[in-house]
Amino acid sequence: MEHSAKNCSARRKRRPRQHIMEEQSRQIVRSVLPSHWVIHDFDKPDYGIDLVVEVFEKVDDSFETLGEYIYVQAKSVAKAKIETIKIYPVENVSRQPWHEDKGRWMDLEVVKFPLDTDLLYTVQALGTSISVMLFVVDLATRTTYYLCLNDYIEKYLLPSNPAFVDQETVTLYIPTSNILGIERGELALALYSKRGKLLSSFSKFHFQRNELGYLFAMSCWSVTSSTEFDATDEAAFAGSISVVQTFIDQIERLDIWDFSAWPLMRATKAQIVELRELLGRDPKWLSADIIRIKLSIENLWHRLANINNIFEELVREDHLPKYVSLLMSGGAPPEQFAQ
Repeated sequence: MEHSAKNCSARRKRRPRQHIMEEQSRQIVRSVLPSHWVIHDFDKPDYGIDLVVEVFEKVDDSFETLGEYIYVQAKSVAKAKIETIKIYPVENVSRQPWHEDKGRWMDLEVVKFPLDTDLLYTVQALGTSISVMLFVVDLATRTTYYLCLNDYIEKYLLPSNPAFVDQETVTLYIPTSNILGIERGELALALYSKRGKLLSSFSKFHFQRNELGYLFAMSCWSVTSSTEFDATDEAAFAGSISVVQTFIDQIERLDIWDFSAWPLMRATKAQIVELRELLGRDPKWLSADIIRIKLSIENLWHRLANINNIFEELVREDHLPKYVSLLMSGGAPPEQFAQ
């Protein structure tokens, strides 16, 4: 005797609502990223990274990979929870403990999104050499919000709430201006994807500055030495110039200079080219102006080494729910309030 389907206790396999939301969010993410970028699924098995975005650029009639990647945790919500919070000034958390100046503030509209602490702790363990992004897709408006988790943890969450690791979840505050599909978002992702190249370049700059500090007895050379720079020793000067030219050849090849997301890099590249052309002149002319050449070399490598400081103190603060980020956001200055 056949069982009635109506009375049968068995059920056909069902597709959860969460799976549909996940698929919709992936489709939306793909639609707001540049079409020539490649999105690799990275969630089988899933240990916190859902997608890896590989960045390409147009070359002639095709596109070539830049060797730059962004790691993504993608989440979706039926409707984003948006609130306005007060943002108070704090000192640079790379140097000072978290202390808010409650005497003044700015209002910031944010998306509030809870995230598992285990995921945040995993990202914290990864360090900062690769960018791990959180994409939160609002299915109601088809808007994708982004947040760099590495920077959020180190520059905001850990300084303001060191005990977050004892919580099951942490509510994150994502500025509503952090939207993919607009120029600000695309420039942000371009800079996040280049982070590995930038950090390795900063290491090279400091090594070169240290070596040149010894050769030219620069003011930045902090190690006590009996050696002093002799402006009259033309042979030694020529050997030192050869080292500088080698260093310039090395750093000019770095793939960090010609991108619009950080104009400082193009300006620095122009200074490198200027010094290379200066050193390519007649050696007799160079030897007649040794002090000027030495100062040009010292100024350039001081600037190169300082890029790392700017990156740490300012660039990594951008796109976070912080006072300094609002001041750097461009456009009309945000309204500031005071007691």
